[in-house]
Amino acid sequence: QYAAATAVEQRPVLQPASYEVPVRSGSLFVQAGAFSQRENAERLRVELSRFGDTRIDHVDVNGRALHRVRLGPLASIDVAQATLSQLAGSGYPSAQMVVE
Repeated sequence: QYAAATAVEQRPVLQPASYEVPVRSGSLFVQAGAFSQRENAERLRVELSRFGDTRIDHVDVNGRALHRVRLGPLASIDVAQATLSQLAGSGYPSAQMVVE
């Protein structure tokens, strides 16, 4: 009696892609919010000032004025990641890293 051989298909293990994005000094920020009302942006800027330098940038998006609340500029991606973690742990989970 012979045992039937079963073939096991092996697929390559996929690794996540990693790459480095060059970041110029002064171009890395964490954006915590964008508001059409300046007062709302100012309120958030004051709340977030305990995390570091915080500013409001004014932009027009599709003819609509927005006030972006940002921390920075930040020294490195590691500092930005740490800032994101602090913000998420303090109730600001939608903050995101921005490179300009």
